[in-house]
Amino acid sequence: MKRDAVLLELHDDAVAAERDGDYAAAVEALRDFARADARGLFKAGTDAALCRVGSKAARAQRERAYGGINSERDPWGFGDRFRGFGSGGKSDGSSSDDVEMVESAIAWCQAAIPALESTVEKGGAGSDGHDANELARAYANRGWARLLRGTVDAADADLAAARRALDDFSLLQADFDDVDGDEDEDEDEEDDSESYGGEVNGFDRPSKSHADVDASVEAELSELARAVAAAREALKPKDLYAVLGLTREDADRTDWARVLKKAYRKLALIFHPDKNPRDPDAAAARFLEISEAYKVLSDDTKRAKYDGTGTVS
Repeated sequence: MKRDAVLLELHDDAVAAERDGDYAAAVEALRDFARADARGLFKAGTDAALCRVGSKAARAQRERAYGGINSERDPWGFGDRFRGFGSGGKSDGSSSDDVEMVESAIAWCQAAIPALESTVEKGGAGSDGHDANELARAYANRGWARLLRGTVDAADADLAAARRALDDFSLLQADFDDVDGDEDEDEDEEDDSESYGGEVNGFDRPSKSHADVDASVEAELSELARAVAAAREALKPKDLYAVLGLTREDADRTDWARVLKKAYRKLALIFHPDKNPRDPDAAAARFLEISEAYKVLSDDTKRAKYDGTGTVS
């Protein structure tokens, strides 16, 4: 009984922390839950919860690190984030804690997904599609973590797997005929807890209706799809000529060296960090981009290689 009371308290702590958006605290509560569950009776549900909350924690950490980014082309700042990610978290501004949380989230999802897949394979979508939705959510959470790691193709594969998990049981948005289901008759009794694995971990306390859960999963997949698309767009090789406001035709001019140097100096002056005290970090990033483009285009050998391959490496 004492063990059950401890587990229930830790479970409630995790639920409250996740509800309040304190994902780091939720992760710690779930880790304590796993340690208290010495016999691993609730391992499957705990792994699924850590997968979800760990992924949210990783996203929250990266959002704090890159707060203020508001680019329509690259709303998540992937262009900056992917520079050097995985090399200790130094060159792209991410801390070692960010990298650790991303890798932990992936590991938790790796542990959770096989059990969820087995449950769906044996019992189908589950009551009101709960199990299929939990599997789709786990794929999506791993996809987010993989995306933040910089492995865009792997994230895209998880997105596809999540959609298949729903499509196999006709649970995609097109089939939501009863999204506006009846509200809970007892409006005074609130239970804001998430489902921490349902009957798998012994705490069958989902607070949301089937329609709400389905809609939230579909919304999560739509957001992940947008992020994957943004990442692919951000990672497209940039036209070095366009970076300097020039075209490839300009390189055919007899005074190309003069034209190039003039374009470079003009932009370097505009975007030098010392000239932009209100946003020196953004200016420094643009200044570096301009300088790197000039370095390639001013070297005949490097420019010839770039013109032939589209790459500078």
